Amino acid sequence: MVSKETIDKAAFIFIRHPDLFFTRKDLQNMLAISKASACRVLNELSGIIPLEEKKEGNNVFYRLKAEDTESIYDSIRLILSLSDNERLALSLLLGSTLKNSLLRTPIETLKRKFESAGMLSSDNNIIYSKKELTQNIDDASLPYLDTIFTSIETKTVLEVEYKGAFSDHEKSHQLWPVCLYMRNGNLYVYAYEEKHKGATSYAFSRIINATLKYDEHYILPNDIKAEDALNDPFGVSTAEKKKATVQIFNKQAFFEKEKKWPDGTKITECDDGSIIISLSISDPFAFKSWALSLGKDCLVLEPEEIAGWVKAEHEEALKLYK
Repeated sequence: MVSKETIDKAAFIFIRHPDLFFTRKDLQNMLAISKASACRVLNELSGIIPLEEKKEGNNVFYRLKAEDTESIYDSIRLILSLSDNERLALSLLLGSTLKNSLLRTPIETLKRKFESAGMLSSDNNIIYSKKELTQNIDDASLPYLDTIFTSIETKTVLEVEYKGAFSDHEKSHQLWPVCLYMRNGNLYVYAYEEKHKGATSYAFSRIINATLKYDEHYILPNDIKAEDALNDPFGVSTAEKKKATVQIFNKQAFFEKEKKWPDGTKITECDDGSIIISLSISDPFAFKSWALSLGKDCLVLEPEEIAGWVKAEHEEALKLYK
C-alpha cells in the first residue's frame, strides 16, 4: 500500500521538473521506498497525470506529458504555466499542500490564494512577500532552489558548496534541510549537518552549488524543528548558541519588557526600574548591533566578548565628537 502523501510527492517531482526524465530507480531513491512501491507509484500516477515513456535498453524513463493539455487537470495546467519565479512563490505558498494533496486542490482554491494580498506562507507559518522572495534571486540560482525544495520534500541528503561570510574559499557540506525562510529580506536554508550534530542557517546567496545524493536519505532528530530557525530574535540561527544577559534602563526597559521574546527568556525587574534580560542567542553580530542601537540604555553583562565589542564601538564613536 502506497500512501497518498507518497503519490503526491512523486507527482510534485514531475510537475516541478516537466523537462526531466526519471526512472523507476530515481523515484525509489528520491522517495526512499522499495522497488515494488516505486512501481505502484508509477501505476497510480498514470491515472492522475499524463506521463510520457521513453525506453533505452533495459531502462524506462518517464516525464510529464505536458503537451497533452486536454487530460491535464486545471491545477496542474496552472502550475505549468508559471514562470520560474512564480513557481518558486507557489512552492512556498503550498509548502504543506503535499499533505492535503496538491493534485486534488480545486483550481478555485489556488486562484483565491494567488489573488489574495501578496503574502505567502509556508508549512511552518513563516510569512513571505512574493516581491521579497524573488527580487534578490538571479536566474542562475533558481535550479539550486528547486534542488533544495526536492531535498526537503523527499528527505534526500543535499550536498552544497558554500562560501561562509568570513571565508576565502568554499567548503563542502552534506546537509539535511529542514526548511527555507526569509529574514531581513534574505533567503536562508535551515539544515542539520550530521557531521557537527547540529542545525544551522545557510544564506542561499552564498551557496555555490547544490546537488542531491539520490542514494542517501535522512530522518531529522526529534529536537530539530523548523520553528528553531527563527528562535533568535536578533538574527539567523546557527549551531552554536550562547547565553547573553543585558541590563536595560530608563523608558527603554518598559518597551523591551513588552516585546515578545523566545521561550526560555528570563526577565528580572530591578528596584531602580531597570530590567535584566537573559536569553540564548546564536547571532552575536546581530545581538551586538541591537545592543548598540539602545545606546546608553543598554549594558551588556555577558558574554564578556560581546560586552567588549560594544564598549569598543562606543569609545570609537565618542572620538568622533571630540
